[in-house]
Amino acid sequence: MLISEKPADSNAGDVLLLPIAAVAFWTLAYHLVLIARWPAETITWCFLALAISGFLLLRRLWKKTGAIPGKGYRFHLSHVLLLVLGLAYAITILFVRRPNQDDVVYFHRALAQLSALDQPVFLHQTSVDMNAAAFSPVHLATSHEMLMAFLGHYLGIKPLYVYQVVGHAFAAFSLPFVLYWCTRRLGLDRWAAGIGSLLGICFLIIADESALGSLLGAGFSLVAGHSLESINTAGMLGFATDLAFADWSGA
Repeated sequence: MLISEKPADSNAGDVLLLPIAAVAFWTLAYHLVLIARWPAETITWCFLALAISGFLLLRRLWKKTGAIPGKGYRFHLSHVLLLVLGLAYAITILFVRRPNQDDVVYFHRALAQLSALDQPVFLHQTSVDMNAAAFSPVHLATSHEMLMAFLGHYLGIKPLYVYQVVGHAFAAFSLPFVLYWCTRRLGLDRWAAGIGSLLGICFLIIADESALGSLLGAGFSLVAGHSLESINTAGMLGFATDLAFADWSGA
């Protein structure tokens, strides 16, 4: 039987929400410092204050409801598949990653901020030696670049390496587990959810704009009627594949 009888009894997969919560606290701290125009170095202290108080409140909530992340975890062979899939995808990403204009424009602001931590968060472009235009509110609200820069700064690793390699590989390694958790919440059996994650990752690799993605996805247009030209299309099709697999399994 492919359907899990009591998928909601275990909170093992909810442990994936912990790093998401940490990133949410970082984003709140970044936005607070950005709007208040405090020195950039206070982002770290605001994050620690928000994270500690937030997780203490969440701990009380978890104890009251019994929904403790990781509770009820039981090892299953499908988890080995996820581990291998995560490592394979993370390693593949290191070979197919390509230069991005964001590294020059958006991340340069975070790099320049590291040399001016006693100043408010920069609002303008720093990649040119002139008074450049300010970034749009959408780009200013994005805290990812600043997070990668600060992590590299405090860990003693080159910030650009953290942004381009470490962060990218970590996200790729985590993706199979996220897909697995989503499909498990739909009620799928462990092996069925693991295969669904495999299908989703396959779509992402085929859609990559690198030579590997072009090679693997060369014949996809003959099947689907159009080519996979963007990662957004691949993500949509990958998730649709997971849902179709869940429906086929009887979820």
